[in-house]
Parts: sequence; C-alpha cells; structure tokens
Amino acid sequence: MLQKKIKMLSIAEQLNEEIREDEEDDFYYEEDYSKSKQLRKNARLKQKALKDKAYLSWFHNQGFTCMVCNNPQIEAHHVKLHSSDVKNDRELLPLCELHHKYSPEISPHGAPNRWRETYPIEVQREHAQKLYDEYKGE
Repeated sequence: MLQKKIKMLSIAEQLNEEIREDEEDDFYYEEDYSKSKQLRKNARLKQKALKDKAYLSWFHNQGFTCMVCNNPQIEAHHVKLHSSDVKNDRELLPLCELHHKYSPEISPHGAPNRWRETYPIEVQREHAQKLYDEYKGE
C-alpha cells in the first residue's frame, strides 16, 4: 500500500513538473512575441519620412480638385495604412480641408472607417501613383 502511494505521488510530481515546463514555454513564446512586436514598432519609428519638395510643389500648383467634392482649394493627404506609418510625399491625394480633416460623412481623419470603405487602401495608392506618374511624365 505504501509503495502504491509513493508511486502515485511520483506520477503526480511528474505531471506537475510537465505542467510547469509547459507554462514556462508559453511565457517564453509570449515574451518572444512581445519583443518581436516591439522591434517591428521601433523599426517603423526609426524610418524617416520620404520627402519630395519638388513633387509637393508640383502637386499644389496643378489645379487639382478635391477627389470627393471637386473643391479647388485642396490639401495634400498622405496615403498611409496605419497612423504610425511613415509619411511618403510621393503618395498624396488631393482633398479639401473639410474632406481631409473634419467631415463626419467621409474623411480619412474625421470618419476613417467610412473613408476606408469608400476608398480602400489599394484604390488610394493606385490614385496616388497615377498622380506621381503624371508628375514624372510616365
């Protein structure tokens, strides 16, 4: 009887040890994931904005109108997937001040969900690329 209890205790200790090892592994992976996420974030923060003053000047002097309402008084909207992404002066869309910042109906800053539904990121990038190609003469 005593040997049976000792054997059962031994099995229980082995199971507890395996559970502790599994928990340590989970913690390790969680920690590793957290570190890699932080490294990706730091890499984005270290990237510098792509500036192109000549293109910005050209963009503002072309007489573009707002792509939503055709208002001739425009601002340059930088196309970005995430707010933490680096600004690229070669990916611009012409928007009036209302549709750039404030409109609750459609605006990348005022109503971002509706903006992305109406103009998915692929459409925004395609339109911005057409404008840049026009600038380059392609």
